[in-house]
Amino acid sequence: MEEQIKIAMAEDYALEREGLIRLLNDQKDFSFVFCASNGKELIDWLETNTPDVIMLDLNMHIMGGKETFAKIRQLNSNLKVIIYTEYFEDTYIVEFIKTGARAYLSKNNRIEKIADTIRRVHYNGISIDPIVSNILTKMGVISIPELPDNDRSDLTLSAKEILILRYMCQGKESKEIARVLNNAIKTIENHRSVIWRKTKCETIPDLMEFGFKHGLITF
Repeated sequence: MEEQIKIAMAEDYALEREGLIRLLNDQKDFSFVFCASNGKELIDWLETNTPDVIMLDLNMHIMGGKETFAKIRQLNSNLKVIIYTEYFEDTYIVEFIKTGARAYLSKNNRIEKIADTIRRVHYNGISIDPIVSNILTKMGVISIPELPDNDRSDLTLSAKEILILRYMCQGKESKEIARVLNNAIKTIENHRSVIWRKTKCETIPDLMEFGFKHGLITF
């Protein structure tokens, strides 16, 4: 039997909640285990239950999304939360990603995009789409944790490749990386080609997800 991704949701608008559940229930690997109409109901349920992914609206009565998210983090910081909202502003995105949200998703997305985001969050620990990626790089949110200056044989990446990957995730182009590392631009471009091949990533958002999953970058 196919693995089921256990999803909990908090959304106070009944028609939107029921419509999304109906559409996502067509995904054979999804199982909605709890649907709350406000943040308090969700927090009470989370006291004794642990879903794989939480979809959290921001604009709710009784307990709003921001307060609910803070309580979720206090309760269990390992819970994977997708902010699912119509509020798609830079400051909101940066605030929630920096404080532990695993994705920030507009309600205007197609159901295929929503389903893909849930799977990415479940399996990779995070989902970064191109719009969010651009905002994070523009706002300088991506940081580099202190790691030993050595190769990662588990990822088949050299220490130099890891360093360049990190700069790529920060939005730096080959010319800027070459200047920082005092290398030729062609050398950096060759390293970038190797990084794309080894990580099997095709875009910067993909590379951010890879970097986060393997502890190479943080937000």
